[in-house]
Amino acid sequence: MCPKPSKNQVFLGNFVHSKSLDELEYLHNAAICVDSTGKIITIEPNCNQQKALEILFARLGWGLDDVAVTVARDGLQFFFPGFIGEWLTP
Repeated sequence: MCPKPSKNQVFLGNFVHSKSLDELEYLHNAAICVDSTGKIITIEPNCNQQKALEILFARLGWGLDDVAVTVARDGLQFFFPGFIGEWLTP
């Protein structure tokens, strides 16, 4: 029996990634869209959950049943390619 393919994923919140070996980029309120194979297909700055549902999913051809949405806790969590990071304030 073949395993069922994973869903597409959207991660909403703060996102940190390396633009180069010397430069990090920190995006607030971003949507990171990952296809069912695990590849990041788009990073949408200034995108909340409503915008993702109304505009982004349609642009990608994704239906609500095709997507798992994860929302980071504001000020406590962020996303980084390859893993989900958590930052706790003192």
